[in-house]
Amino acid sequence: MTSFNAARSAAIPSSGSPLLTWAMDALGTSRPPRPTGSPRVWEVIQSDRRFFVKRCASRTAYQRETYAYRNVLRGLDAACTPRLVASSERRLALIMTAVPGIPVSHARMPVTSRVDIYRRAGAVLAQLHAHQPSPHAWATARTSLTQAADAAERLLDTGRPCLSEKEEEFARQRVKHLRDAKPLLTGFIHGDPHEGNWIRSAGGPLALVDYANSRHASVVHDLVPLACRWIDLPLLRSSFYEGYGQRISTAERHMLVSLITLRAVNRLTRGVFEGNEAHVRSGRRLLARMIKGTKI
Repeated sequence: MTSFNAARSAAIPSSGSPLLTWAMDALGTSRPPRPTGSPRVWEVIQSDRRFFVKRCASRTAYQRETYAYRNVLRGLDAACTPRLVASSERRLALIMTAVPGIPVSHARMPVTSRVDIYRRAGAVLAQLHAHQPSPHAWATARTSLTQAADAAERLLDTGRPCLSEKEEEFARQRVKHLRDAKPLLTGFIHGDPHEGNWIRSAGGPLALVDYANSRHASVVHDLVPLACRWIDLPLLRSSFYEGYGQRISTAERHMLVSLITLRAVNRLTRGVFEGNEAHVRSGRRLLARMIKGTKI
């Protein structure tokens, strides 16, 4: 069995590797990086400053992150998001400043604190969503729901054996709704603002990290992981919208139901194929809530 220390060492690029050499040169340091919880991210400490070196999973992810840092995130409070220090397209690598704190998903807190976090999350996403696409990017942004429907069709074909007749019928109705929907409010979305990507620090602002899925699209996409949490705690929903500055339209709410339904089907199906009973239960429970018409 591989020891913990050996696993940690394996996560660090070998001495003299192009990535390691580039990162250390860019930061002007001889201190080696430290592994984090991700196999693609390493931490570098330089004096009293911290940085993260990230190897992107794909060229698309690299392009999305660099676009976000260079064109969108400069307009946000510097404490609410990392800042890009250096990038290497050849290596698909980024160096970013580290924001202080821990992921909200790792924090134990009373309901009142979580309610406040959702209010602040709403304010951060409102700033992000306000960034509009260029004319060149507009057409692509408006097709995000069609793309989601295409992906959903493939998912339902794969996951059909995992669903009851009632579940499949409801899910296919929601896919049709995605295809028939009129264009909704478009802006710059984070793409995956679940609680693990929100960083909380004592007395500091709430920060949002990891822009590998960011793009211009219908802003309702960003509400999906948050809504999956506030279904069980409506106070989070009202607090989020307070920070966001407005409630979503009826059309966007219907779209949110469709996207949450597909998220539930994806979780359930993956759980079945991977033998993860917890994912099967949570996916089926979430799907049942959508079929029942639970308010979101």
